[in-house]
Amino acid sequence: MSGIRYQFEGPFDSSYSLAILNREMARAVEALRPGSVALYSTEGPGDYAPNLEWLRDDPQVVELWRRSQQPPAKPPDVTLRNLYPPRVTGMSGQLHVMNTYGWEETGFPAEYVAAFNEHLHLVTVMSSWVRKVLVENGVRVPVVPVGVGVDHILRYPVEPVSLPKGKRFCFLHISSCFPRKGVDVLLDAYTAAFTAADDVLLVIKTFPNPHSTIEQQLLELWDRQPDCPAIHLIDEDLSIGQINSLYQQADALVAPSRGEGFGMPMAEAMLWGTPVITTGYGGHTDFCTPETSWLIDYHFAKAQTHMGQFDSLWVEPDTLHLTALMRKLYALSQDAAGRETICIRTQAAKAMIENGWCWSQVAGRLLEAIDGLYASVGNFLPTKLRAQQQDATVGKVAWVSTWNTRCGIASYSEWLLENSHLPVTILANADSVPTGADGDNVIRCWETRAGKRETPSLAGLLHTILNSGFRAVVIQFNFAFFGVQPLQEVIKTLRERGIVVYLFFHATQDVVQDGRLVSTVRGLGGALADCTRLLAHGTADVNRLKRFGRVGNVTLIPHGVMYAPDILARHQPDPAVFRIASYGFLLPDKGVPELISAFALLQQRLLALAAAGKPCPQVRLELFNALYPGSVSEQERTKCVTLIEYSGYADSIGLHTAYQENEQSLAALAACDLVVFPYQKSRESSSAAVRMGLAAGRPVACTPMNVFGDVADIVHFLPGVSPQAMAEGLLELVMDSAKLASARRRHQQWLQAHAWEQVTQRLDAMLMQDMR
Repeated sequence: MSGIRYQFEGPFDSSYSLAILNREMARAVEALRPGSVALYSTEGPGDYAPNLEWLRDDPQVVELWRRSQQPPAKPPDVTLRNLYPPRVTGMSGQLHVMNTYGWEETGFPAEYVAAFNEHLHLVTVMSSWVRKVLVENGVRVPVVPVGVGVDHILRYPVEPVSLPKGKRFCFLHISSCFPRKGVDVLLDAYTAAFTAADDVLLVIKTFPNPHSTIEQQLLELWDRQPDCPAIHLIDEDLSIGQINSLYQQADALVAPSRGEGFGMPMAEAMLWGTPVITTGYGGHTDFCTPETSWLIDYHFAKAQTHMGQFDSLWVEPDTLHLTALMRKLYALSQDAAGRETICIRTQAAKAMIENGWCWSQVAGRLLEAIDGLYASVGNFLPTKLRAQQQDATVGKVAWVSTWNTRCGIASYSEWLLENSHLPVTILANADSVPTGADGDNVIRCWETRAGKRETPSLAGLLHTILNSGFRAVVIQFNFAFFGVQPLQEVIKTLRERGIVVYLFFHATQDVVQDGRLVSTVRGLGGALADCTRLLAHGTADVNRLKRFGRVGNVTLIPHGVMYAPDILARHQPDPAVFRIASYGFLLPDKGVPELISAFALLQQRLLALAAAGKPCPQVRLELFNALYPGSVSEQERTKCVTLIEYSGYADSIGLHTAYQENEQSLAALAACDLVVFPYQKSRESSSAAVRMGLAAGRPVACTPMNVFGDVADIVHFLPGVSPQAMAEGLLELVMDSAKLASARRRHQQWLQAHAWEQVTQRLDAMLMQDMR
């Protein structure tokens, strides 16, 4: 599209990766559309004067910068920024683009999401993985992967770098050596694979920075392992020509990264024909495939980065697998047949980079995305564009779930949909007893399999979906709801019709009854691949789905929480009595009887301390545990009543088994000092009940169960599940006010981040993007 003027804004005057990206992308667009490009020097904090001395050998880039200093009568048509932090306000021109953006973990700051949605028209990103992250975190504007070019390195002739002699095979690692880069994994694998007697050398190229501890790591390694294989550290800046020399001398690049937005060293090494061993997850997997590289297995784990994002993951590369891959590549290099095997893969890798990750190709994809927006939207005012996008892309959404009944999943659906702005119709089961009248948007068209000898057909559900014009279907999955085969058939038919399918998992563990496997998510087979997205609540679920072969369509989406500061402000604890509460349905394995016994032990220990002259508070236990339909809950109530009567502290224990609405429960918990979840067992991925406790804004204590893993940052864990262990942990919290309040600030941040409105906005954004 001719006549459009582009201004690239950000750093471009150093060896900083974003500076390389900005100047090379500007250069490539200028080559495709001569005379159209200007460069403007700015960073996250604001504008600055570029280092022209550093650019003395690059007159073209200096000229592009000078164009921005002699503005035409009107601003550029397209402003493209890439800087850190990602400042998107104050952009001139018609079209505002965040250009070739990168990110390295699954969590993305909510403030960035809000700013992108308000001020941008387009986000182009480094990889399809980065697009996935942004969309899953709520970015609604178009997000288009364009990649990063690497062929600029070939403009620089090789400048020899001297490496230690005497070793035949050279492993190379190039990175900042930040924890995300996995150098600790590399060192563990390398020293497990080889010894000083082996004909190998590991070269680690980094640069001085305060976040790297590589020197200390090496000193500790050499101290504890005298037989350590050869390692050479380069801790200084090198020119591109010198980096080219390292690629030329290396027999393999090893990058066991925990997260990458793109992975430039991997692409550069491939361009040089150097074999690549890297983690099988991240932005680099657009070009690092089983056919072009040697991929390290991994599992998901909480991201340990300075961003401090809740529910954010990276991956932990498998050290044993990396050890085996390094040995394998070394062994292949020993004979002609093995070298041929390596050559086939490296040639495929080089061809892939040459055919897709050269700057001319990347710039072409960028311009294609911009031209596409110009063709579809004439006015680029943000509010108008967003309204047009929503009108054009939002279709009818079917929500398959229990509804309007005392069921945790029904409540979950209600909370999510309360804040949704999409046109949703609830397709509910017909074999429940509603707690009230259904709304006009509810159709009851299927039956659950719970308690039935034969699995009910889902023909009625499928007929309703196919004859109502739905563009997306969200299915709340529970083993008790659907038979595996009927659900597989429904999902397969929907995907064949081009309908977006989301499958929500509230648990992914196998269901075992009386020692017999009743149901397993793995049994859904091909239906898992047919779904547009598989949504799970916890890291364990994401790892379990990976073991079932599903990664690319899996999304970690946290449970929401009722965030009501006004209710909390009206209900405060009584300073005269320390109230301990529990909350949730009164069911076996929730630990309410054990908590009653623990409370009795706590009272005894407090009395002993008081007798010894230690000031102790008066304590009370409030059990807000509603009866669940069915005899099992009544049996649990009988057990609790008996324990209370014989505890010796019946006057200090309140058992409240009437069902309360959420606002009532929140008010009751807010008047307590500590909320305890004493679970004994659980197959759930996460707990909805613990979120109500957290919503009350009071400290929360839990037994050490995996079900509470997703809230581990903000709860206190009791030392065990027995009454004795719980009493010990409660005593410490009751007597130590500082420890009790230690997580308060993080708790408040968590509440704001997990408010149902925030979670719903993420889900709405995903559906909008997937229905485009």
